[in-house]
Amino acid sequence: MLKMRFGFVRYRGIRDLQRLLADVNRVETGEGTLRTNKARERAVNRSITKAYSGITPGRGQRVEQGHRYIDTVKNATTEGGIQGPTKSDPGVMFIPTTDNIQWLARSAMGVLRNPASMASVHLLWVLHGVREVEVSDMGGDRVLVSFPTSESMQLFLQQNHDWIRLWFASFSPWQEGDRAVNRRCWIQVRGLPLHVWCREFFEFLGSLFGKLVSVHPLTEQRKSLGAARLEIITE
Repeated sequence: MLKMRFGFVRYRGIRDLQRLLADVNRVETGEGTLRTNKARERAVNRSITKAYSGITPGRGQRVEQGHRYIDTVKNATTEGGIQGPTKSDPGVMFIPTTDNIQWLARSAMGVLRNPASMASVHLLWVLHGVREVEVSDMGGDRVLVSFPTSESMQLFLQQNHDWIRLWFASFSPWQEGDRAVNRRCWIQVRGLPLHVWCREFFEFLGSLFGKLVSVHPLTEQRKSLGAARLEIITE
């Protein structure tokens, strides 16, 4: 017996509603044919209220029974709350929590000169005796390094370590707007001839998408030849 699934779709404008319904009702999904009807406003509101009842979008902002989630979100003005969107302004403003502000105030963002696996980046700090930091992957060639306090971060930056300049093109306190401009991901390449199973060819494959970061140990050691697993940074 097939399980019933449903959802709501909103259009900006419809010229012929009956024709749209007739066309959509002919769409086959593999498990059956879609069945659509015009949604009733009360049914939509009741479904949203039931689905999100009790969820807290922000500190002090709870969806009470009988109230719509979207109305609660729009009225959120406290720390951790959300404002918008409205009909006149489609933008959404999120009010950060104190915890997030304090965490980022003691964090620095580094841009790696050369792609490296996160295991290598973690090991880098341990080898230089810096064990009290937390290193997080931001994606691509960027990492976020969180110190115990903002003072300890500033002291570390003032020391101007040579190994930081060697590994990172830039390393500075986090600023609003800092984010990854590329992304790190794993790909699998199947059907490779075994005579091209080498690091040089893997680097060529990585260059087709961005840049090669690392080769999975099972691939590098030729323990699994069904597919080459490569970590790359997209450009």
